Amino acid sequence: MSWRVQIVELLFARGLVKVLFATETFAMGVNMPAKCVVFSGIRKHDGRSFRDLLPGEYTQMAGRAGRRGLDTTGTVIIVADGDVPDTTTLTTMLLGQPTKLSSQFRLTYSMILNLLRVEALRVEEMIKRSFSENAAQRLLPEHQKKVNEGELELKALKRLAPGPRADQLHNFYDISSRLVDLNTRVVEGVVGHPAASKVMSAGRVVILSDGHFTDSPAVVLKPAPLAVTAAGTIDPLKQYYVLAFVSPDVRDRKRDLSLDEIPPRWPPRTDLPAEGLTYELVAVPLTSVALITAVMVKLDPDAIVGRQDRGAMEQALAEFVGLRADAGPLQEADWSKIRGLEFRQAFQEREELVPRLWECEVGPEDSFEEDVSRWLGQPGKNCEMS
Repeated sequence: MSWRVQIVELLFARGLVKVLFATETFAMGVNMPAKCVVFSGIRKHDGRSFRDLLPGEYTQMAGRAGRRGLDTTGTVIIVADGDVPDTTTLTTMLLGQPTKLSSQFRLTYSMILNLLRVEALRVEEMIKRSFSENAAQRLLPEHQKKVNEGELELKALKRLAPGPRADQLHNFYDISSRLVDLNTRVVEGVVGHPAASKVMSAGRVVILSDGHFTDSPAVVLKPAPLAVTAAGTIDPLKQYYVLAFVSPDVRDRKRDLSLDEIPPRWPPRTDLPAEGLTYELVAVPLTSVALITAVMVKLDPDAIVGRQDRGAMEQALAEFVGLRADAGPLQEADWSKIRGLEFRQAFQEREELVPRLWECEVGPEDSFEEDVSRWLGQPGKNCEMS
């Protein structure tokens, strides 16, 4: 550490420095509290581009506010400078998962050979002393508990008897999985096109499908900041603020599914009724977009995202319900002008697979239609019963 930095820290610790301009690394790991912490901004350059502060970075700096024994509370000030951050960005920064420490220990061949030369220390003992192995050992009981729960759930699952119905369901599942993969490539190809700014512009109606949404219509508002993973790193997957139109149960998360419970389903239903819907403002990753429709809704994205204006949200919902009143199923947007080779191949294969999805020919005594509808969570009337 530089002697200049040491002098500054000593003077600050003794209260002789009243105002200190510093980076986030100031007094890291050292008890250097302050009465007040002021952020001149919540964006920083990480060596490649500008981004919002991570939750761990914010906590490192804001945690200095409040001197034990002197202040009842610590004060943290964020200078807006004319550009007030939106609520979602602040919530992610203040309440998001902080960066987790990850071990950089790597066992190499040369390390093993050197350890074999030391009689007092075995390779196994060296590994157990590493930070990564210590964390793994602490998580062993939790992992074993999850394994036991998974085995019990597996035993409780009802297995289909071998026969035409089981074969058709397996085929149906394989085709559905392939359709989901192809549609992901199609959506990524559309968003990656030079005209993507118009495709995902404010007011575009999309269909959302993930663990929270099931064929839920939504309107795109604006791009959202990149998400922070559980490990505290930036997820490069594009995010969008959307206003989803859902039932009260979906909004209250009464129908949420875990990742391993989500069946592969495509195409989504586009003829769901518009009655009894409410709205939900949320940021979603691109992978949640199952369909980009040709429908546009007039709205004010700044009023909805920036000011959280309930009137603007209700007006957007009324606009969508009015458009759906006399219209048929929502139609996918026209992608004929997108000429990328990979995109065209994925799009063509997807279109060719859809008709095969409903080629369900089994005997009338089998309840294949009922099995498919229960598995997909939607009517199986499209299946062709022989």
